[in-house]
Amino acid sequence: TTVTGGTLSVSTDSNLGTGNVALNGGGLTVTGATTIDNDISGTGGLTKSGSGTVTLSGTNTYSGGTTINGGTLTVSGGSALADAGAVTIAAGATLDLNGTSETVGSLTGSGTLNIGSGTLTLTDSASTTFSGTISGSGMIAGGGTYTVASGATLGGTSTFSTAVTVASGGTIAPGNSPGTISTGNLTLAAGATATMEIDGTVAGTGYDQIAVTGTVTINGATLSTVFGYTSATGDSYVLISNDDTDAVTGTFTGLAEGASFTANGRTYQISYTGGTDNNDVVVTDVTVVPAPPTPVAPSGTSGNDTLVGTAGADRILAGAGNDEVSGVAGDDTLYGEDDNDRLLGGDGDDLLFGNSGNDTLLGDAGGDWLSGGAGDDVLSGGLGDDALVGGDGRDMAVFDSLYDPLVASVERTGGVLTFQGNDTINGVEILVFSDQKTVVTQTSSGTGAQGDDEANGIVSGFTDGTSNSIVDEVFYLAQHADVAAAVGAGLFSSGVQHFVQFGQFEGRDGNALFDSAYYLAQNIDVATAVGTGAFQSAYQHYVAHGATEGRAASEFFDTAKYLSANTDVAEAGVNALEHYLAYGINEGRTGYLADTFMM
Repeated sequence: TTVTGGTLSVSTDSNLGTGNVALNGGGLTVTGATTIDNDISGTGGLTKSGSGTVTLSGTNTYSGGTTINGGTLTVSGGSALADAGAVTIAAGATLDLNGTSETVGSLTGSGTLNIGSGTLTLTDSASTTFSGTISGSGMIAGGGTYTVASGATLGGTSTFSTAVTVASGGTIAPGNSPGTISTGNLTLAAGATATMEIDGTVAGTGYDQIAVTGTVTINGATLSTVFGYTSATGDSYVLISNDDTDAVTGTFTGLAEGASFTANGRTYQISYTGGTDNNDVVVTDVTVVPAPPTPVAPSGTSGNDTLVGTAGADRILAGAGNDEVSGVAGDDTLYGEDDNDRLLGGDGDDLLFGNSGNDTLLGDAGGDWLSGGAGDDVLSGGLGDDALVGGDGRDMAVFDSLYDPLVASVERTGGVLTFQGNDTINGVEILVFSDQKTVVTQTSSGTGAQGDDEANGIVSGFTDGTSNSIVDEVFYLAQHADVAAAVGAGLFSSGVQHFVQFGQFEGRDGNALFDSAYYLAQNIDVATAVGTGAFQSAYQHYVAHGATEGRAASEFFDTAKYLSANTDVAEAGVNALEHYLAYGINEGRTGYLADTFMM
């Protein structure tokens, strides 16, 4: 087929016949989804239109360039694109190298380039500006400076043999999950963004890194860190690895050498002189966790005491018994002893330590540190930037604010809430709000989610109350040291396996929202039935009857209120608590306090 002028438009390869295609002054437009293995030559160009996928193979030498206006152009064989031709990828269109290596003249456009594991070599030495997205683990070689234009994102784990400039409005974001992008000289312009994902402490697999084999210039770009886990004090991340000994020029906006910033509830410090050659960009967790002060001699006696401090900075240690300790004004340090204590910090920056027992810690105004210790504790920081540390047991944080759907995904470790200041939680399972709504905090394993709220959709996703979602692995292992030891020894693959096989019948609680002791205390008929062996445990009754009868699973999950607020769940006749843990929490639904709840 020979095109001597104009444009030949085809929808399938059969329109071209079986021979070679010569574009002698004319062009070829492909509109359908097809595979073209004819050899294409001449001075004309190839245009891909329409939403389908065209696969281009053969040995092609046409010099008029390749334009992808829609859909996907997939190349194979290594010679599908002319070595000197320009390639343009329009917005919404994709060029897929399909894991092969190709050589072209230049690359422009605002679409998507999927390099895969292949190599795209540019023969034009002029600089290239691309406004689209690049993904894959392969390499872009040759050419001049590669510019990531405004609105474009350079992602994946590609390697660039030449310089890379991220212009204002452009983004460099290594990996699809954590990964490494390698470049020659790197320039991050003012208004550009470097988005770095941090999920661990190993470069390339645990966190994003840019590996530079030339100079590093940062002209006031923005650093955006995205944490998928909670770091520990002292953890460091080499975000830009700069080879040789040349210094980094410039800084990120607002982050001078040694500056600190807060992310994921932790404090980090940035350095542009880090690494073994003192020229890497390194971020380090420098969070200071206050250590408990040395306890003083008990201020109370045995028995139930009321201890009140003065207006200054008091240090009070309750004695044995159920005590109430009040610091009044000032920066106070209050210790509960064993038994169930109530610690009231008052105004000031207070340190409250519950120790053993089921304690209530109220920080009031000021930046307070509340540590519940062992037992089931209630923590309320009040106004100010507070740290709420649950410790062992079933712990809850109380906020004098209405529920906000944004807190549905708060992490149990390092989560930050901004209702009454910047409050950080660690080891707190339950959040309680002034409108009587409750939320269970999330661990790194997360929970499931579903989008179909129709009754039949809900039923189809349900089990008999023994799904993974009903067991909070972190909570379950923390509450049951024998199970944790058995899992560690390989006797069980997880706490979930133990709960399904044994725990649910032994009266063990699989999550913080089901409280066997509470359930039996509130339902004497169930307690009697368990005592006579009609049911093996409170949870077995809840699964069989209580969940659909509206019996509260605990003070923090009133089943009847949940079913009343969510009629689709009630109509489906499913386990209300399981629905909340598996689906409701990710849909913005909440639990509800039972009427028996008291601070």
